[in-house]
Amino acid sequence: MADQHPLVEDYFEYVKSTIDYRIAVAGQVDAGKSALVNALTGENSHISTETDATRDVVSYPYKDKGELLDFPGVGTTEFSPKQYKKLFKKYKVKHVLYVFSSKIRDVDEKIIRFLAKNKIKVTFIYSKLDTLVDVTGK
Repeated sequence: MADQHPLVEDYFEYVKSTIDYRIAVAGQVDAGKSALVNALTGENSHISTETDATRDVVSYPYKDKGELLDFPGVGTTEFSPKQYKKLFKKYKVKHVLYVFSSKIRDVDEKIIRFLAKNKIKVTFIYSKLDTLVDVTGK
């Protein structure tokens, strides 16, 4: 690839330096949010066999100027939908990877409606497919 003109290189450096994109990995308790963050970043965040292992929002650098935010599970006594909404605003989240491993619950629906109302992009991720059981019980 040929060298680019210094002004073009400067332009791309400027664009990269102004990107401030936060993606929250949020969703149900014990759905595999931290495991997803590990897979995307190569980090070794805490993954626990205990429910609700992530108790705070933890930030990981992602790509050039992005950030992945590992959120705690929604719907616990510590993180009600109201508190979760405040976290989305506080961290100025632009996109949410919403991870779930069971049916959508009322608390999930409240969060999803909030995201839609605030025009925050949502990508749904159903995890733990290996634990699915069909209607025959197999």
